[in-house]
Amino acid sequence: MSVSTYSHLMNILNSEEKPHVWGIFGGGFGLYGYLPAIATQKNSKVLILEKQLSFVESRSELKQYISIVKAVSSRDEIFLQADSLIFAVPPLIQEELFWQVGLQRRYKYLMLEKPLAVSPVAAMDLLKSAIEIASSVRIGYSFLHSSWGVMIRQSNAFLDEVDYRLSWKFLAHHFQSPTNSWKGDHECGGGALRFYGIHMIAYFASINPTSVEYSRL
Repeated sequence: MSVSTYSHLMNILNSEEKPHVWGIFGGGFGLYGYLPAIATQKNSKVLILEKQLSFVESRSELKQYISIVKAVSSRDEIFLQADSLIFAVPPLIQEELFWQVGLQRRYKYLMLEKPLAVSPVAAMDLLKSAIEIASSVRIGYSFLHSSWGVMIRQSNAFLDEVDYRLSWKFLAHHFQSPTNSWKGDHECGGGALRFYGIHMIAYFASINPTSVEYSRL
């Protein structure tokens, strides 16, 4: 789990004064990343799907948190019982899940995965709706909080009237082998631009008002 994601979640949980129920969608990072972070707080409970309970019980590092976990049989139960929601799923699934939320209730926090959807247009629609149903919406753009990102931002380097060139070498397994993964598929919200490059757009926007003129693959 990234330091930035953990610290952001801790800031949220430390501000709570009464028991808070989190609903987690995602059987990977959603459990081994977010569950331990939530478990450090005594006033929080976690809802997951029944099919994910065996994963928690099988992992030695997660079994210790079983007391705060409640397994339910359907997504609707999570939507209706949770005070806040965490999405840790691929963009296509995130889209499908999010539109199931509808306006059943208003949530305190929504923690969304990036990219929000498989395309920028769909992502904008999802973000607008998320803002309507939650008091706070957060997305894991971790470059904003990286040590080098903070250093460059504080140096005011981007305020100079000069051009910058960024060279980023992709070494992930799904780029180096014929692995079938959405993270390497542009049409599924993955690829160098939508899955990785979105970090840079968020980072530039954190420095000063930014308008992306074009992107090219």
